[in-house]
Amino acid sequence: IYKDPSGPNLTQSQRDWIRNYVNAFEAALYGANYADPAAGYARYIDADSFIDNHIVVELTKNIDGFRLSTYFHKDRNGRIVMGPVWDYDLSLGNANYNDGWNSTGWYHNVLGDDAYPYWRRLFQDPQFKLRYADRWFGLRRGVFKSDRLLGMVASYATLLDEPAARNYARWPTLGTYVWPNWFIAKTYREEITWMQGWLAGRLTWMDSQVALEFAPAPPSFNRQGGPVEAGFELAMTAAGPIYYTLDGSDPRRLAESIPASAAVTLVSESAAKRVLVPAGPVDDAWRGGGRGFDDSAWTPATGSVGYSQGSRAVGLFGLNVGPQMQGLRTSCYLRIPFAFTGDLQKVGGLVLRIRYNDGFVAYLNGAEIARRNFTGIPAWNSAADVQLSGTAAAEYESIPIVYSAGLLRPGDNLLAIQGLNVSAISPDFLITAELLVEESARLDASAQVKGYTAPIRLDATAQIKARALVAGRWSALNEAIFAVGPVAESLRISEIMYHPPDTGHPDDPNTEFIELMNVGAATIDLGLVRLTEGIRFTFASFKLPPHHCCLVVKNIPTFAAKYGAGLPVAGQYTGSLSNSGERLVLLDAAGRTIHDFTYSDAWHRSTDGRGFSLTLRDPYQVNPETLGDKAAWRPSTQPGGSPGVADLP
Repeated sequence: IYKDPSGPNLTQSQRDWIRNYVNAFEAALYGANYADPAAGYARYIDADSFIDNHIVVELTKNIDGFRLSTYFHKDRNGRIVMGPVWDYDLSLGNANYNDGWNSTGWYHNVLGDDAYPYWRRLFQDPQFKLRYADRWFGLRRGVFKSDRLLGMVASYATLLDEPAARNYARWPTLGTYVWPNWFIAKTYREEITWMQGWLAGRLTWMDSQVALEFAPAPPSFNRQGGPVEAGFELAMTAAGPIYYTLDGSDPRRLAESIPASAAVTLVSESAAKRVLVPAGPVDDAWRGGGRGFDDSAWTPATGSVGYSQGSRAVGLFGLNVGPQMQGLRTSCYLRIPFAFTGDLQKVGGLVLRIRYNDGFVAYLNGAEIARRNFTGIPAWNSAADVQLSGTAAAEYESIPIVYSAGLLRPGDNLLAIQGLNVSAISPDFLITAELLVEESARLDASAQVKGYTAPIRLDATAQIKARALVAGRWSALNEAIFAVGPVAESLRISEIMYHPPDTGHPDDPNTEFIELMNVGAATIDLGLVRLTEGIRFTFASFKLPPHHCCLVVKNIPTFAAKYGAGLPVAGQYTGSLSNSGERLVLLDAAGRTIHDFTYSDAWHRSTDGRGFSLTLRDPYQVNPETLGDKAAWRPSTQPGGSPGVADLP
């Protein structure tokens, strides 16, 4: 349904264009290369907006979500964005159908594909699921903190106390059933208590479920960023080995992008294995992990395991399990023993190469290392979430598994795989795998990625990103910026060349600049300090000694041509300073406001295109909150200003 412009106001060519765009998106989403970041669904939609919408619907269990009251919008040359969200009256436990009263359970599980379009396919992409977990746990560290959300409910409830009393006097509905309420309260405060209890339970359930289905919970920090003194020690804890960076890069992406130097095959496709199509529960020891398990009654095999209808099955599989599975079962267990005789100290990573139709969960010595197309806890009769095409199953998928201590053992090891079919009546099934070890430390190849072994001493501003490896799976991300040292207390905007003299040339070379001064007694690191209004600029690591200045400029070559090389230019900003005055905002790395003021061209005529800069009268004594006053500023003593050095009157 077209909302704005409404249907009658759309031309036929606009309708055709939108229809073709949506058709192209759906073709990409359901195509073989759907997860390709350039050619797949991400080419057509803003995936982060889809994640945000899904989180809000599921957190509140909005009964009208997904299937009704769902909006999309698209800017010219932009991608489809999901939102805005609206129509949330049947949420937060306020519904007696579609499981709306229950603070546990996914709401989308009660919906069919027609009422829940796109999502099931999106969640087949492991990267989408990881981004979802990253976003969820990031929100839980901030705007979705339990005490914040529950406090908002309490605050709004108090605000509505008086009108609520008048409402119930006019419409005495307390203690009576009103469609579609599940809970019938006798008082207004009882309604609020119910909502808060429901929301607290929902947050706890989603924490555990996102960690179970999408990615393990992220490492926790002893402090979640902010201003700290030099020498602060950052401690991290997690359920597995932690890897982190100090420069804001993702440790997972760096670790997985480092080329392997040498790969040795530990398990080949033709390796001997034992196979069972379970007809009932099997002890979890079949996955390995130390407890003895007798698989002597299982079927011995080599090569691939599966079945296919018709003549295609002949010679296709090392073991044809069609008689045991087709029409009867959806799961198949494989146990593949192997020996490791190499040097564990040189193991940097593992690669699972696997073909499957339709899903699997893989274990190494009892620890889960990979899964595809299955969510939840696997049981003996579990099935894959989706059906793969024969084309998709024909190619090996290589899954990097960054090594963690204890995952591989000297001597005997076991690769165990639960192959999953989408249904017992599926016409085909396949599971076959190889396991390779990379005998070089992948993480050591990047100085940016570090393994956490002890608290980290921070002597400079850092943007920390950390993930853990839990049973071979990357956890969700934790990230925080630590602003080290008295940056906000020491940094001042000291000079502004907002309107250089006009040259009259249509391509006027612009020599705008802003000067910043360290008025403190210690060197400060400007890393991640940023200008966010008027112009935009974020500092890389830049050490500014006491009483020294640095510059950010409109155009570096033009600036150097006028003022010469060798000045302390930190970089080139985007945007332009307004000749008529505008707001400037300077934030430290932790997001604290250093300056927020508006300058004016009416303050001093000589600074408005007549060659002089706007100069702070006394950077050492000025109150940072008074930079919006004319009295704090004067014209520079010389035409062109004094960029990079103190301007002495």
